[in-house]
Amino acid sequence: KPLLFEEDYMHLEEISKKLNKNHSVTRQYLNFFEKEGIVLKKIVGRLSMYKINLSSPAIIDYITIVEKEKLIKKYKRKKKMTRKQFIDGKELDANEIAFQEFLIKKFDDKEWLKKNGLIF
Repeated sequence: KPLLFEEDYMHLEEISKKLNKNHSVTRQYLNFFEKEGIVLKKIVGRLSMYKINLSSPAIIDYITIVEKEKLIKKYKRKKKMTRKQFIDGKELDANEIAFQEFLIKKFDDKEWLKKNGLIF
């Protein structure tokens, strides 16, 4: 499960450890997310406890942003490992490579040929 998606509230210290960040940095992020309505905060004695506010409409936006950033980082790592690619002697840029990879994964040539009446 992603961090803070637990049923119960989590203490700031536990969140800091899981994120491998110090308390003050973690607290700043959590305060920001609390103001945005993304996390709920509960004070138990002297402890600050947090959990995701799943009823917040903004949660979908934040999760989408996080997932996109993960994909971008993954793509950049992969890009560093890949060699240059060429079509008809022209070097492909990052967008062209991504499009070619999309076609390889998603394009069904037999379906396209059927759809265009080239095979039955």
